[in-house]
Amino acid sequence: MSTADELHAALAQVSDGGDYVDEDTVITLQPGVYLTGGTPFQSEALTTTASLEISGSWIHD
Repeated sequence: MSTADELHAALAQVSDGGDYVDEDTVITLQPGVYLTGGTPFQSEALTTTASLEISGSWIHD
């Protein structure tokens, strides 16, 4: 994924109530700047034992 909206959506899908809350998940970020508009990225899954991995890169100026 490459936008903040896509990352927010992916985290919602692996949170409580999301379609993938009970599945091992890897979220892969493309290099870039993810502007949040003041809303933090978050994921909360209180009862799952599935893993969540977030991987990616960064841009260095």
